[in-house]
Amino acid sequence: ESLLPVLAQLAKRQHIVLAHALDPTAADLTQRRETVEDIYLAAAAEYSQNRTQDAVRGLRATGVTTIQAPPDDLPMAIVDHYLNLKSQGLL
Repeated sequence: ESLLPVLAQLAKRQHIVLAHALDPTAADLTQRRETVEDIYLAAAAEYSQNRTQDAVRGLRATGVTTIQAPPDDLPMAIVDHYLNLKSQGLL
């Protein structure tokens, strides 16, 4: 959170992109609730997802572009975003 003011200032002059790998097991963890351990894991996974989404909203509000994808898809998502920026003449 302490980086948000700095990123907001930078985003006024630069195009900032932050890439984040999503946990591919998180969705599964939030669904299982058969044991006490499953319930704790589900709660932790949901908490983590909520914190991530709060951070993404804060970053986007400051003008930072965020890219979120599973680890296997993240490199191509970054390349696609780069090519999109380049085709728009933003680089």
